[in-house]
Amino acid sequence: MLLEVSKDLFQFHKIALRPLLRTLNADETSALLRQLESLQPNAFIAFLYRQGLAQLWLPFLREQSSLPGGFEEQIEGLQRNALTTAAQQLMQGKILQDTRDVFAQAGIDYLVFKGAQLRHTIYDEPTQRPVCDIDVLIREEHKFAAIEAL
Repeated sequence: MLLEVSKDLFQFHKIALRPLLRTLNADETSALLRQLESLQPNAFIAFLYRQGLAQLWLPFLREQSSLPGGFEEQIEGLQRNALTTAAQQLMQGKILQDTRDVFAQAGIDYLVFKGAQLRHTIYDEPTQRPVCDIDVLIREEHKFAAIEAL
């Protein structure tokens, strides 16, 4: 049973990464869509969410003229998720602005890194990189001042 589950997950990974690694030609796209027909749409989309790939799949699914049964309905949920992610990013932007202001007033140098920074430098569409926290790097000697300032 465990072997079957790991085999299924491996298959999900192969399928999930295929349109993200490079642009597929028409034959490759048709083959991928045929593979999707054999999957449970809810299970596959849930897998994409767990792997952080759901929003990367949204453009691929949108550009298809015809999708296997059940996948068409998934697009609406992915679009709602993109709006939720965008709203969260607006809130994070406000928090980053407040952090910048507080640290500037306290004379603390800092660096925002990882997800919150990467989504704006690597991704064409920032909602493709959901982030649940903001990582800030400060000098060791400023850590207590930073905590106090925040």
